[in-house]
Amino acid sequence: MTPGEDAIVRQLNEGACRTYLVGSAATRDAALVDPVLASTERYLQVLHEGRWRLRWVIDTHTHADHLSGGRLLAERTGAEYAMHRKAGARHVSTRLADGSTLKVGSVVLEAIETPGHTKDSLTLRGPGRVLTGDWLFIGGAGRTDLPGGDPGEHWDSLTRVIPSLEESTLVLPGHDYNGRDDSLLRDERRTNAHLRRRSRDEYVAWLSAAAEPTPAWMIETLRANNAGPVDPAATLAPPGAASVCAVGPVPVVPQIPVDEVKRRLDSGGPPGPLLLDVRQPEEYTSELGHVPGALLIPLPELRARLPEIATDRARTVITICRSGNRSARAAAILREAGFVNVLNMTGGTLAWRDRGFPIDR
Repeated sequence: MTPGEDAIVRQLNEGACRTYLVGSAATRDAALVDPVLASTERYLQVLHEGRWRLRWVIDTHTHADHLSGGRLLAERTGAEYAMHRKAGARHVSTRLADGSTLKVGSVVLEAIETPGHTKDSLTLRGPGRVLTGDWLFIGGAGRTDLPGGDPGEHWDSLTRVIPSLEESTLVLPGHDYNGRDDSLLRDERRTNAHLRRRSRDEYVAWLSAAAEPTPAWMIETLRANNAGPVDPAATLAPPGAASVCAVGPVPVVPQIPVDEVKRRLDSGGPPGPLLLDVRQPEEYTSELGHVPGALLIPLPELRARLPEIATDRARTVITICRSGNRSARAAAILREAGFVNVLNMTGGTLAWRDRGFPIDR
């Protein structure tokens, strides 16, 4: 039996966040990649029912969107806990660098350093496939504007690693927000905007235009993962925070300049436009403030909270953020959900403030 024939790879989670079991059919040795703390008991049940011996727990990077089960699983099973050599996690027992290998029976996982989403980002190459964490998604990639992210380093990783992989390589991402399981690298090279030919400067400019502030709860999640969380009931992510690690081009949606927004508000008469601010709560009340009367629903929570504004489907909805990028995404979500007249305020709250218009805090 060759290593490729011996390998069993299963995705264990429901939803967008992915955890992979990589096992040897012959020896029943296994590794868990990117486990979610809240699902620890279910992973242990899967291991027990499959008669797997957990040898490795691996995090492909320090996660900002969920709490890692790495430390707890290692303590409960005696497995080694592995991460990138630059990872800040305190309870890691094995540090990985470019070319490091982990054996799971006859199956070998090779670590490839792929910084960009984070400084400690790893891709794991196995027989016929790569487990990419948040470095590369199906049709996209992880954000490069979170702490430790760098769009230039992401470009460097892509241009260094992608040419070394076979066209037939199966891409298994750390997240997918559209229910897809995997993708062939040849298809990603053809369709993924992150793999288009661009200079480094062009790539950095493209991703920098989509940059957003990091929500406070993600900062706390990073800190917690470095400390090593062990309470499966703990959570820091707000409801609806499903796609916070994804990045992509800003959607093309109808725009409205701040002067026209001000004119419509001053003209009065029911029903006026619904102003929807999609920033984080700390931004809404910050020194920059918000447009008077704007309703706050943070972008990561918008899909889950659409019922709150369901009666406003026929109204004009004006989406607002700091500069116009997040609000463009919010406008696209609303239009997909059946809102008839949605406009994105050009330049966001920054442009509103620069025109000297009133601000509430």
